[in-house]
Amino acid sequence: MEGLDELSSLIPLLPAALLPFFFLTSAALEYVVPPYWGDLFMLLGFFLAGQGHMASFPLFTLCVLGSTAGAAIAYGLGRRYGLGLARRLTRIRRWKPSSSRRADRLLGRFGAPILAVNRFLPIIRGLMLYGAGALRLSFGRSMVYTFFSNLAWIGLLWLVALFSAGSTWSEIVATFQETSRNAALLAFALLLLLLLVTLWRERREPAPSSTGG
Repeated sequence: MEGLDELSSLIPLLPAALLPFFFLTSAALEYVVPPYWGDLFMLLGFFLAGQGHMASFPLFTLCVLGSTAGAAIAYGLGRRYGLGLARRLTRIRRWKPSSSRRADRLLGRFGAPILAVNRFLPIIRGLMLYGAGALRLSFGRSMVYTFFSNLAWIGLLWLVALFSAGSTWSEIVATFQETSRNAALLAFALLLLLLLVTLWRERREPAPSSTGG
């Protein structure tokens, strides 16, 4: 965190023309290189916008576009290399048909909801788009759900900075960490509720009747 404290004072010294590129790239790298501190850099951007270094709405637009571009890159890398790498790591050379059908059913039910909240899920979100590409989920649907997930998440970053106006950088980071934890718990709770409702509905559905010839 000390390094980020130093950057909070150094980044405004960058040429004004480079600031948009820096935040656009940071937003993209959050998906492509999950350990990268993209979220904190975007939060820093909104913090600096509150101090008059740049306009908030153009920054918001750049962050959404950068995040969506990064998601597309991660999807493409996962589609190109992910399944082969997973097979090498797990030494699985061929999927069993039953396993493939089971995976397809799970993805059909829960793939879209998970993508829709993926930015709110710590750790998982760093792998979600790679996994979507490796498992050949629809690129168009994946990007649509991811776009709205990015929109909500970056809106949260903006609101944290907005409602923390007058606070120090360290205080804003602490507020963001608490808020993101609460958002993650809510996202996990919603997915768990969806899973339970789906299982409950399946149990209530009558088994298909078979008729003898």
